[in-house]
Amino acid sequence: MREHIYRAYDKGKMNQPFGLLLSDTSKILNGLSNESEILDFTGKVDKKSVRIFDGDFIKDTGGNIGLVEWNNDHAQYLVNFNGETQELLGVEEWGEVCGNKFQNPELLKELE
Repeated sequence: MREHIYRAYDKGKMNQPFGLLLSDTSKILNGLSNESEILDFTGKVDKKSVRIFDGDFIKDTGGNIGLVEWNNDHAQYLVNFNGETQELLGVEEWGEVCGNKFQNPELLKELE
């Protein structure tokens, strides 16, 4: 079973929340606003052992950039490379975190 680790993007900063409680209907976050985005650890690390979270950008060995997103149909996190999705299987050998959609929105253009 993977470790449940979260981070939150709130008020223009990435934070490590504490006292986190998630339920079906609400979220209670100590020190964060109601507008914060909660990002879940995927359970995977990149080739530099950096934890990969929902909303991270991953660069593959060919220089392609993809966005890590939850896929309900497959019930897992996938990397979206310009409409082509790939599992995170083996990402520790081929992928590197190069930012996230909040702090590096310009990388979203790479996906268009």
